[in-house]
Amino acid sequence: MAAAEVLPPELELLVRAPSVSDLPFLLSIWSRELEKQPIGKAAGEGFRAIFHRWSRRILARMGCVALIACEPKNKETILGVCVYENSSDKVEPVLHFVYVRPEVRGFGIARRLTLHFTGKQCSFSNWKGLAYEPERLWDK
Repeated sequence: MAAAEVLPPELELLVRAPSVSDLPFLLSIWSRELEKQPIGKAAGEGFRAIFHRWSRRILARMGCVALIACEPKNKETILGVCVYENSSDKVEPVLHFVYVRPEVRGFGIARRLTLHFTGKQCSFSNWKGLAYEPERLWDK
């Protein structure tokens, strides 16, 4: 089913903080998407344990923000997620992860989740070896 058949272009979208029940989905999809990357493939079986330690440390930081996109009338069905970090010791925010379900891509959900970055310089987190390193994503 194409995205246009699932949701209308004028989709009403609710962007909210995750509930405790959303965290397993958020961590699972974040881990699965990173496993598809070269570092996930190279790390093999040990990657999930490393990822879960790393992601929980990120989510526990004071400036970390996780967002969930859903329809206002169906708050339990997650359409997209975003994790970013604002830190007082960093000049620019760090975007850790953005994901939108394939069947609803093209409706501006990722754009809504990342409105915080509009017109700003931003970094994104990237794995090199097994070390976490923020990298420049885009410039203003």
